[in-house]
Amino acid sequence: MYPLVAIVTPVYNGARYLAETMEAVQAQDYPNLMHIVLNNASTDATPQIIERSATARGPVHVARKGILLPLVADCNAAVAQ
Repeated sequence: MYPLVAIVTPVYNGARYLAETMEAVQAQDYPNLMHIVLNNASTDATPQIIERSATARGPVHVARKGILLPLVADCNAAVAQ
């Protein structure tokens, strides 16, 4: 049994790089991997990219904040997920 490894991605208006990031995480071959994505009230195409990627190979846990959080609060919220 492999220990669970979580990759945490806090994102705000990250559409430019998010698809590549999500693909890179999904390309990992570690058997017990979870991807946690915290969308910090993005107003670009971030939600659509997450939605497309959330059905990929490994588990993707997605949370969306309704209000924009400051950077440190956003990172803390992402890790808390």
